[in-house]
Formats: sequence, structure tokens, C-alpha cells
Amino acid sequence: MAGGGCVGAPARRGSPARRAKLPSEVAPRPQGRFRFLLSLGATHAADREDPLHLLPVIKRHPQRWIDTFNDAEIEALTAVAFPDRVLMHILLDAGLRKGEARHLRIGHAKLETSELVILGGKGGKDRVIPMGGRLTSAIAEVVLLEGLEGRDFFWYSHPGGGKTRRDRPIGEGTFARWWKRCLSDVGVSYRNPHVARHTFATRWLRRGGRLETLSLVMGHASIGTTHDLYAHLDTSDILIDVALIDSLT
Repeated sequence: MAGGGCVGAPARRGSPARRAKLPSEVAPRPQGRFRFLLSLGATHAADREDPLHLLPVIKRHPQRWIDTFNDAEIEALTAVAFPDRVLMHILLDAGLRKGEARHLRIGHAKLETSELVILGGKGGKDRVIPMGGRLTSAIAEVVLLEGLEGRDFFWYSHPGGGKTRRDRPIGEGTFARWWKRCLSDVGVSYRNPHVARHTFATRWLRRGGRLETLSLVMGHASIGTTHDLYAHLDTSDILIDVALIDSLT
């Protein structure tokens, strides 16, 4: 027909008249999770036979060396002049952090049940520490001889060199000077106060205490923290095992 195109002629490539595909003709695209599963199925046969091969490798932190006081040093520290020896017993027999010790009140020691209550520890957590007979007796002694009351703090200060005060927590600087003086008085080489906490934990495990209960007593966020810090052997532990094996040969 003049002036008219052929009705049945195919449209040129790229022409708007090109027919779009119907939804039923479009292949569904796999979702992200499905593609991930397909990738797993495309792994080697060994991976499919042993699924554990696909698990990520968990990295272990390198073991750190933990410094502790030895038995002779512990005996010397707990024999320092009164009332400081009672405070040393608290650090070595209860494993308190420095901040917890500075804020410890007499009323937190429950002598009738032999328990030490720690309020607002690290992470704002409270916990209860069972006290042995030695620590309970030492605290009872200082309460009696010093005439202390529940609101008084265990650690004392002498502001301006004046009379003893226990109505406020001891300052960090004052605590540091107290600690340094006590070690110097008994001839023990200086270490950080946190070594007393490490000493408590290490002795707990060496004497047969369980890691699970130690984690609770120490106030750790998880037993994993306790394990990473204290589930270790030092040379003295190894020598004990060597002596035991040698005696059997």
C-alpha cells in the first residue's frame, strides 16, 4: 500500500516496538542465601564428607607470663605491722582488685557467715567471696582492736600526717604509697598491687580449686577470661610433675 509499511514486518533491533518478555519467561534469580548454599555444594568432595572442615579456625591468644608472690614473700607480707597485715590478708586471700579494696567497708565483711561482699565491682557487678578461717579471724581482730563500725573503710589515711581517717575511700595515690611502704618494710621487691590478685588465683588452682568457681570469685565476665589468664603451668608446676614421674621410674 502506498505510503504505508508492512504490518507484519519485524521491528528493528533496539526499537521501542520490540516485545518485552512476559514475567513467566524470566528465569528467577537466586537470592543471596541460596547462592551461598550453592557455593557450599560446589566445594570439594572432602569438604562435603567432613563438614568441620568448613568451620572457621579459632585463634588462641598467646599465653602471657603471670608474676606472683612466692610462699616466703606471702609469709612476709602477712606479717607486716598491724593493722596493715590484715589488709594484706584481704588482698592475698580474697583476690580483690585495687579499686574494690579501696572502697571496701567494714560492713561488707559478714563475719557470721564468713563472706566478703563486693559491691559495684568491674562492670558494676556485685559478688560474694567466701572467706577462709585465717581471713575471717584477721578481720575480726582489726574490727575489735580498732573499734571499727560498719560504715568505716578498711583502708585508712592520715591527711596531713594527722589522725587516722576511715570515713572516705583512700585515694589512689595514698594507696600506692601504702602498698610501696608495706613491701619495703618487709624486704619484698616491688611489684604492682595486681600481683596479689594473680597470686590468689594461682594458689587457688594449685590447691585444687576449680576454674569455674575461681571465675565467680574473681568476678570475671566469663570463664574464658579466667582460663586465658590462669590455666597455665609455670616452671615450678613442671618440676613437681617431673619429680612425680621420676619417683615412679
